[in-house]
Amino acid sequence: MRGPEAGCGHRGAFRPLRPERQSPVTCNGISHLGVDFISLSESIDTSTPVGKMIFTVPGAVAELERNLIKERVQIGISRARKQGKALGRPRVEVDPRQVAGLRARGVSWNQIAEQLGICRGTAERAFKLLSQKPLCSPTTAEQFP
Repeated sequence: MRGPEAGCGHRGAFRPLRPERQSPVTCNGISHLGVDFISLSESIDTSTPVGKMIFTVPGAVAELERNLIKERVQIGISRARKQGKALGRPRVEVDPRQVAGLRARGVSWNQIAEQLGICRGTAERAFKLLSQKPLCSPTTAEQFP
C-alpha cells in the first residue's frame, strides 16, 4: 500500500536517526513492509537509492565520530596510566574502628554516614574491612599497650 493511505508523518528527518546503529535497520525494516520514509522538509525519500543513502550517511558519520572519541579517550587513559597519574575518584579515608564503635551503640548506617560526612556505602565498606582483616598485628599490639 502506497500513498497517503499508508502515510506516517514526521517533522524533521534526522530525528529518527538518533540511534545511529539502527538507522539502516529502520530503513530496511519498514521498507519490507511496503512503507517508505519521506521527509518533505529535507526532500528525502527512502524508496529511492539516493534517499536511502542520504538516510544512512548521517548515522554512519555519527558512529564514526563516536568511535573516534572513544579511541581518543582510551589513548588518553593509557597515557595517564603510563605517567603514573591517579585515575578515578579518590577514596574517602574513614576509620573502620569509629564506624564499628557507632554501629555497636546501635546507630543506623544512615546516621553513621551523616555523622562522619561520608556516604552509607563507604561506612558499610569500612565496617566490612574491619571484619575481614585486623588493623594491627599481635606484635604491633604488644609494642603499644
